[in-house]
Amino acid sequence: MASLSGFYRAVLIVLLISMISVAMSMWGDRLEISARVKTGESRVHITSYKALAFKEERNDRCITDDGSVVLSNRNRTMRVVFTGITRGWYAWVGLVISNDGDFPKTVGKPGVVAPINISVSRFLYGPFNAPGNSGVWGNVDICLMTGNLRSSGNPFPDNMDRNSIYLWPSYKAISWIFLNYTGVDNLSSVTIIINIVS
Repeated sequence: MASLSGFYRAVLIVLLISMISVAMSMWGDRLEISARVKTGESRVHITSYKALAFKEERNDRCITDDGSVVLSNRNRTMRVVFTGITRGWYAWVGLVISNDGDFPKTVGKPGVVAPINISVSRFLYGPFNAPGNSGVWGNVDICLMTGNLRSSGNPFPDNMDRNSIYLWPSYKAISWIFLNYTGVDNLSSVTIIINIVS
């Protein structure tokens, strides 16, 4: 009887050892590895802005009023309020859009939400490493920009207006938005919402 139970034990051990390789292969076939790797991000946002409304032309100089600006959504959304809107009023809103992230990113012309009696034209220039020297940012004159827009369709005729720009990290795009009041009644204020499109 003792030899019979030893025999069963030996058979059981042989069966267990032979099943280990089958179990291992089945486990290996069903093994799923899941991992999360974070390598960086692209961070496209507004790093500088101008909100300039035409006030008057005096001594061959264009005098402007500043709009009130609030940035939100990690500096990807801009809310601009202009006051004292009369017939023929116009304004320009300029944005420096920067990629401060680790990866390149394509940037399109900003999305603009404006009241129905405000016409909107959008322009996009770049990419730039130093936008202040670009000719489309430093020392701009909105009267000259408006004249160029009416004569050539581009506020900066020496620079090509683009639909989108591929921004490498640390590069910038500049967008200008022309706002023109087409209504006849005076308005105390208008609110414009601008969103970065990337």
